[in-house]
Amino acid sequence: MSKLAKLRKKEESIVNYLRSEYTIRKRYKLANAFLKNNPQPSLTISEKKEIDDFWAKFGVKFPDYSWFQMYYGVTGIHNPKFIPDPFVGRVLYTYYNDAKSIDGWDDKNLYDKLVSSVSFPKVYCHYYMGDYYDGSWNYYSFHNLDKLSKQIYEHFSSSNKKEFVIKKARNGLCGKGVQLLSFNSPDDITRILKSRKSDFVIQEKVEQHPFFNQFNKSSVNIVRVVSFRHKGEIEILSVSIRYGIEGAFTDVSFIKGKEIVNICGVSDEGIVNDRCANLDGRIVPPQTLKEKGLICYDEIIKQVKLAHKQLFPFGIVGWDIVVDIHEKPIFIEYNILWPGTMLYQFVNGPFGGKYTEDLLEFLTNKANQEKYISRYFRR
Repeated sequence: MSKLAKLRKKEESIVNYLRSEYTIRKRYKLANAFLKNNPQPSLTISEKKEIDDFWAKFGVKFPDYSWFQMYYGVTGIHNPKFIPDPFVGRVLYTYYNDAKSIDGWDDKNLYDKLVSSVSFPKVYCHYYMGDYYDGSWNYYSFHNLDKLSKQIYEHFSSSNKKEFVIKKARNGLCGKGVQLLSFNSPDDITRILKSRKSDFVIQEKVEQHPFFNQFNKSSVNIVRVVSFRHKGEIEILSVSIRYGIEGAFTDVSFIKGKEIVNICGVSDEGIVNDRCANLDGRIVPPQTLKEKGLICYDEIIKQVKLAHKQLFPFGIVGWDIVVDIHEKPIFIEYNILWPGTMLYQFVNGPFGGKYTEDLLEFLTNKANQEKYISRYFRR
């Protein structure tokens, strides 16, 4: 079996595992675990009936009301249109996002080739399918890496920079596999290049606009936009800002195996709201938060819509975007497997917003209910 075939088989197994009945049942229990550690008010009989009545139209019956109790309590919004995250992953992404296409499109080495309408961080090295290339895709053999390293060193030295970002090209979930590395000589770079075994990409570190420093100065903080292809148009489901903790470089950190991430919601008008959260629920907004109008909001939305039109096999996409010091949106990555929804619902309300019925419309068809709804969620 070729290396490419093995890679695709591995990618396919990851997709199948995340969408398996076992994983869905396991993930559904996360809300009960949250409620155990962060108690929330019980739902009333009328609220439970409202949830049942809304979801019955789509052939859905949830095992319990834990996700709604969590969402209602954290947000203060009592709306049956909230969607449990495991349902989004198992049902909506299965319907809207072609699983067989994920392994071909979800590769950071190829982002600028696949989605050419927007800007990604400048690349200085691709390690792809066991071969080395510079940012222009010129090939370098393993025995000729000194030349590539010198080229990379000179690029960064010309701007007085001695560090770059290196990322896993695939499966970098939740920011894992992203490092900011420093170097003092071409030899340092050569050692880094030779030490990596899986596909990677070396990029410049994007200098973020000062607007984002008010959330956290050390981390590169991102705008997360979730977009939805509906009847030929790209609609925006939610916008939020995700920011890191003091001392961290990325917006997501792991401390003793626990994921740490903070997020603030953004309104349809591009205004940062006071509803901020982490995985434990509501948190207070950053004390330094003074500017609330998201910088170049309209341009971000415009570019997301252009970019999503090029991601043909995927109906729902989560975009991570940095705005640089020149007020230019730089697309860090797109998420097409399981972008996650819990935190974004904590800060913006129901995942689908005004498009919830549109998202679920395919489930009014009985055949689609049988095909896409897990037994765990079926009436």
